[in-house]
Amino acid sequence: MRIVLFCLLLTSAKVFGIDPGELARINRYKSYAQEAYENENYADAIASYNFLIDSLGVDDPKIRLNIAHCYYRMGDMTNAASNYSYLDEANDKKIASIANQQLGLIKAKNKKYENALENFKEAIKNNPANEDARKGYEVVKKLLEDQKKNEEQQDKNKQEKQKDQQQQDQQQNQDQQNQQDQEQNKDQENQQDQQNKDKEEKDKEQTDEQNMDKPQDSKNTEEKQSDPKEQKMEQQMSEIDKERAEMILRAMEEQEKQYYQQLKKKSKNQLPKSNKPDW
Repeated sequence: MRIVLFCLLLTSAKVFGIDPGELARINRYKSYAQEAYENENYADAIASYNFLIDSLGVDDPKIRLNIAHCYYRMGDMTNAASNYSYLDEANDKKIASIANQQLGLIKAKNKKYENALENFKEAIKNNPANEDARKGYEVVKKLLEDQKKNEEQQDKNKQEKQKDQQQQDQQQNQDQQNQQDQEQNKDQENQQDQQNKDKEEKDKEQTDEQNMDKPQDSKNTEEKQSDPKEQKMEQQMSEIDKERAEMILRAMEEQEKQYYQQLKKKSKNQLPKSNKPDW
């Protein structure tokens, strides 16, 4: 079978003007690349595919697609995306569909869901039978909806957090202002109390100084103010005492006078028996 196929290839090469030796070399490197790819030796597969393109001038979209697949399997998404992008508008619609499908997967891994959806749409458009592209579209669409919901919730939480923070800041500022006002009022009260205290002490000192400086004058003034009444009272007392004294003196004189009269009467009525006095 291989001999028949090889003979057909040689015949075709002669018909299209392709060197049979060159064709054999191309087929050999294709076989190397395919074997390396199946054995997951992706670096060797890429080297063989690139030799076919660069050195042997083989312009085959399938080779470019296989190179992109190798990079994708290696995890080199940058080179994979570059090679898939080269094929996203290929004339072969199936290859274009696969290229767009793979670009959609790469962008979905990077959470570029909107761009991924566009690639999956193109993949389905190029090949409506591509069920993998259709499934990828549905999955990414759901992820995009969830992402938007999460972003909306995050924005809402952020706004609420900012609002709460603003309220806390306002409350904190208000508390600080109230505390400052209380402290200021307290300071003013203390200052006013101290001023009142100082004023009372000063007034007391002035009063004490005045009392110390003019105690006698005050007393003399009081005495002067009370002199007229006291003098009048003393005068009245003096007049009363004088009148009573005169009355007492007259009464004593009257009593003495009566005593002598009685004594004389007694002497006349009772003459003494001898010249000796009664006593």
